[in-house]
Amino acid sequence: MKNILITGASRGIGRAIAIELAEEGRELVLTGRDDSKLAETAKLCEEKNAQVLQITADLSNPEKV
Repeated sequence: MKNILITGASRGIGRAIAIELAEEGRELVLTGRDDSKLAETAKLCEEKNAQVLQITADLSNPEKV
């Protein structure tokens, strides 16, 4: 199975997409700027038996990636 990269996974549409794909049992790579909210999303996805890699980063800033 391929990994799926979801940016902005700590809130909003990115979070909703992550949870939806987790319900399908996908392997997810989640990125977002807010570490605590990203951890919440990752936990929700793992509870749905998805494999999750969490990366806190601001992708709009090349120096932070």
